[in-house]
Amino acid sequence: MLVGLLNASIISGVILVYNLLMLPGELAVTMSVACSLFVVVMFATILGTVVPLTLEKLKINPALATGPFIQISNDIVGLIIYVQISTQFLKIFTS
Repeated sequence: MLVGLLNASIISGVILVYNLLMLPGELAVTMSVACSLFVVVMFATILGTVVPLTLEKLKINPALATGPFIQISNDIVGLIIYVQISTQFLKIFTS
C-alpha cells in the first residue's frame, strides 16, 4: 500500500507540475487530471493485490486469470473515475 501511495503521489505530482506549466489558465483540467490519476493508481494498487489473493483462495491459477481481469477492470473503472472527478471539478471551478 505504501509503494502504491508513493507511486500515485509521484506520478500525479509530476503531472500536476507539468500541467501547471503547460496549461497555466486551465486549473480545472490540471486538478482533475492529477486527482484522477492519483485515485486510479491507488485503485490499481488495491485491485492488483486483492484479485490474485482472491483467485488463489478460489483455487484458480492467479498467474493466468489476473492479467486480463485487472487490465480490463482497471481501464473501465479508471475511465469512470476520471469522468466523475472531472465532472465534479468542472462544477466547482465553473460556478
